[in-house]
Amino acid sequence: MSKVGVVQLQRRLDGLLAFLNPHWDFVNCHMVNYLTDHHWEGFLSETLKSEIAGKEDVALAIEDLFWKTDESVRFPAWCEFLGKSKQERLALHPELLTSVEELIEGQENSTQLSIREFMSAKKCHEVELAAALVDQLVKNSGRECFIVDAGDGKGYLSSRLALQYGHRVLGIDANAANTENALNRNRKLQT
Repeated sequence: MSKVGVVQLQRRLDGLLAFLNPHWDFVNCHMVNYLTDHHWEGFLSETLKSEIAGKEDVALAIEDLFWKTDESVRFPAWCEFLGKSKQERLALHPELLTSVEELIEGQENSTQLSIREFMSAKKCHEVELAAALVDQLVKNSGRECFIVDAGDGKGYLSSRLALQYGHRVLGIDANAANTENALNRNRKLQT
C-alpha cells in the first residue's frame, strides 16, 4: 500500500472511530443480552429512545427507515443516525479495499485437498476461499502462527488449513460430537 493509501486508510479509520466512540456499549453488546437485559435503556441516546416509545413505534420505524425510500419525518434522529452509519460503509471507499481474489492471487495452483464429499458445493467454496485468505494473511504476517478456530463447528476450515496448507490449527467447538466427527474425518483424509 502506498503512503497516500496509508494516509487515506488512517483518515478513514479515524473517522470511523469518531463515529463509533459514543456508541461503544451498543456496538459491543451481544444481541441476546441487548434483548434480555434491556440494554436499549442504557445504550441508546435519549434522543433515539424518545422517538421509539413502544412496540407500535418499532414496527413503524422499521417500515419508515428500512422500506421507504424518502426520509422519515416521524423518526428524524434515527434517520440521521442511519444516514451517518451508511457513510461509514467500506463499500463507499473502494480505494481502501482489497478483494479476496487479490489477496489469494496465485493460490489456484496450490495442492487442493479433496473434501468435497463431506460438504455442499457452496460450503466447500466458502471454506476454500476462507482457508486461502487465512493462509495468505498468515504468510503476510511474517510470523510463525498457531491458528485457533473458535466455534469450529464441523471443522472444515481447520481441516483445510492444517491438511492442505500445513498450518498448526486448534479447532474448538462447544459440541463434542462436532469435534469427534472432525477428528475422524481428518484421520480418513490423511490416509
